[in-house]
Amino acid sequence: MVRLNRMRRRFDLVVYNPDGSIHILVECKGPEQPIRQETFDQIARYNSVLKADYLIVTNGFDHYFFTVDAQEENYSFLEDIPEFSA
Repeated sequence: MVRLNRMRRRFDLVVYNPDGSIHILVECKGPEQPIRQETFDQIARYNSVLKADYLIVTNGFDHYFFTVDAQEENYSFLEDIPEFSA
């Protein structure tokens, strides 16, 4: 759970770094739900609090891997899932 504007919000999946910071935050939608701008905005809002290194949005068919630059308010998409080593 994360608090945004005094409201509790649930996120779907988190991959932690060995130091306890968040490496990857994942937002999962149902397979019948297309990925829309609102989905990217939702995970970006969560990340404004959680500060993950990378973000993933998926509906099981379409997968997007990216980072967010909060100051510039834009996304940088990646071609593949980020590397991770413990």
